[in-house]
Amino acid sequence: DYLSPSRRKTKAVRNIGGENFPVVIAFRTEGCKETNPSFPPDYIYAGRALPEIPESGVEYILDADVWKGEANTWPAFNHEQLFTVSSYQTELKFLFTSYPALTDEILACLKTHSEMVVISQSHHPNRLGEHRALVHQLMSKKLQNPVVFFQHYAENQAEDLQIKAAADMGALLIDGFCDGIFLYKHGTLNPDVTDATAFGILQAGCGRMVFKQTGFLPLL
Repeated sequence: DYLSPSRRKTKAVRNIGGENFPVVIAFRTEGCKETNPSFPPDYIYAGRALPEIPESGVEYILDADVWKGEANTWPAFNHEQLFTVSSYQTELKFLFTSYPALTDEILACLKTHSEMVVISQSHHPNRLGEHRALVHQLMSKKLQNPVVFFQHYAENQAEDLQIKAAADMGALLIDGFCDGIFLYKHGTLNPDVTDATAFGILQAGCGRMVFKQTGFLPLL
């Protein structure tokens, strides 16, 4: 209901979904794993390998086929790996998928595995519409898996990134669909800027505070 929006009902998986504030997932390449302590992400997607010296207190997401069950790490699957999901004994799993890829097989997997968090991706010109369609499909099937929205950018100026990301994510926050933000940029901006942008969007959209501070972040 766009006139009286309320948050989509989801089942909490650790600190994602339910009554929890939306989380921030950060992306770090092999050569840049550090994070700014002023904007600590809830999770870092590290892809194919953990950093040689993982940061203390940081939780990492790894591709499922290289995940070995290390402490403070969680597996991420794609649609080609669904047949292996049941063999991973862990309280939190992630699934990268998109609305066009949301097959009956994936929907059945999500129904069976309530511990799975969806990371919604889109390459459609109308990404907002496609992200919304994915959530509406989950709701129509009465699935309560949390949804994190993956957004990708190529901006090289902080202001450009902030404006575009806020426009993309603001509507999803107002809809009540957002259990987390995962911003990824191809440009030359420092990853800390991307993390700070994600926190700024959440603070503006739902009141999430960094370290419970009450001041506004000078981002948006």
